[in-house]
Amino acid sequence: MKSTRNFQTDALSYRDLADASIRTLLEYLGNLVDQRSQEAKDDLISKLVTEQVKPGHIERSDAVQIAFLVLVAGNATMVNMINLVTATPSIESPSALTP
Repeated sequence: MKSTRNFQTDALSYRDLADASIRTLLEYLGNLVDQRSQEAKDDLISKLVTEQVKPGHIERSDAVQIAFLVLVAGNATMVNMINLVTATPSIESPSALTP
Protein backbone atom coordinates (compact mmCIF):
# COMPACT_ATOMS: atom_id res chain seq x y z
CA MET A 1 0.00 0.00 0.00
CA LYS A 2 1.41 3.33 -1.06
CA SER A 3 1.51 6.21 1.43
CA THR A 4 -0.57 9.23 0.46
CA ARG A 5 1.32 11.63 2.70
CA ASN A 6 3.14 14.47 1.06
CA PHE A 7 6.10 15.18 3.31
CA GLN A 8 6.88 18.48 1.61
CA THR A 9 3.31 19.71 2.30
CA ASP A 10 3.46 18.37 5.86
CA ALA A 11 6.74 20.21 6.44
CA LEU A 12 5.17 23.45 5.22
CA SER A 13 2.20 22.90 7.51
CA TYR A 14 4.49 22.41 10.50
CA ARG A 15 6.51 25.47 9.55
CA ASP A 16 3.32 27.53 9.27
CA LEU A 17 2.22 26.25 12.66
CA ALA A 18 5.60 27.07 14.19
CA ASP A 19 5.56 30.57 12.65
CA ALA A 20 2.06 31.20 13.97
CA SER A 21 3.08 29.97 17.43
CA ILE A 22 6.10 32.27 17.53
CA ARG A 23 3.99 35.24 16.38
CA THR A 24 1.45 34.48 19.12
CA LEU A 25 4.18 34.26 21.76
CA LEU A 26 5.79 37.51 20.57
CA GLU A 27 2.38 39.21 20.64
CA TYR A 28 1.85 37.98 24.22
CA LEU A 29 5.28 39.23 25.27
CA GLY A 30 4.62 42.57 23.56
CA ASN A 31 1.41 42.94 25.53
CA LEU A 32 3.30 42.06 28.69
CA VAL A 33 5.93 44.72 27.96
CA ASP A 34 3.12 47.24 27.39
CA GLN A 35 1.42 46.27 30.66
CA ARG A 36 4.66 46.57 32.60
CA SER A 37 5.33 49.99 31.10
CA GLN A 38 1.96 51.12 32.49
CA GLU A 39 2.27 49.34 35.85
CA ALA A 40 5.66 47.96 36.85
CA LYS A 41 5.86 44.92 39.11
CA ASP A 42 8.69 43.05 40.77
CA ASP A 43 9.77 41.04 37.73
CA LEU A 44 12.39 40.95 35.00
CA ILE A 45 10.14 42.48 32.31
CA SER A 46 9.33 45.46 34.53
CA LYS A 47 13.01 45.98 35.26
CA LEU A 48 13.83 45.81 31.56
CA VAL A 49 11.10 48.33 30.75
CA THR A 50 11.85 50.79 33.53
CA GLU A 51 15.65 50.70 33.20
CA GLN A 52 16.10 50.28 29.45
CA VAL A 53 12.97 51.12 27.43
CA LYS A 54 11.69 54.17 29.28
CA PRO A 55 15.07 55.96 29.38
CA GLY A 56 15.42 55.28 25.64
CA HIS A 57 18.38 52.89 25.76
CA ILE A 58 16.42 50.27 23.79
CA GLU A 59 13.13 50.21 21.92
CA ARG A 60 9.98 48.29 22.80
CA SER A 61 10.66 45.74 20.04
CA ASP A 62 14.10 45.09 21.53
CA ALA A 63 12.54 44.44 24.93
CA VAL A 64 10.10 41.96 23.38
CA GLN A 65 12.97 40.12 21.65
CA ILE A 66 15.02 40.06 24.85
CA ALA A 67 12.05 38.65 26.78
CA PHE A 68 11.63 35.99 24.08
CA LEU A 69 15.31 35.03 24.26
CA VAL A 70 15.26 34.84 28.05
CA LEU A 71 12.20 32.58 27.90
CA VAL A 72 13.69 30.27 25.27
CA ALA A 73 17.10 30.15 26.95
CA GLY A 74 15.50 29.39 30.30
CA ASN A 75 13.45 26.61 28.77
CA ALA A 76 16.50 25.06 27.11
CA THR A 77 18.44 25.23 30.37
CA MET A 78 15.65 23.51 32.30
CA VAL A 79 15.29 20.75 29.70
CA ASN A 80 19.04 20.10 29.83
CA MET A 81 19.03 20.06 33.64
CA ILE A 82 16.12 17.60 33.72
CA ASN A 83 17.98 15.35 31.27
CA LEU A 84 21.13 15.58 33.35
CA VAL A 85 19.31 14.72 36.57
CA THR A 86 17.51 11.75 35.03
CA ALA A 87 20.71 10.43 33.43
CA THR A 88 22.88 10.78 36.55
CA PRO A 89 21.59 7.67 38.37
CA SER A 90 22.41 5.50 35.35
CA ILE A 91 25.95 6.86 35.26
CA GLU A 92 26.55 6.43 39.00
CA SER A 93 24.83 3.09 39.33
CA PRO A 94 23.75 1.38 36.10
CA SER A 95 22.39 -1.58 38.05
CA ALA A 96 19.78 0.70 39.67
CA LEU A 97 18.00 0.91 36.32
CA THR A 98 17.73 -2.82 35.70
CA PRO A 99 14.52 -4.53 36.85
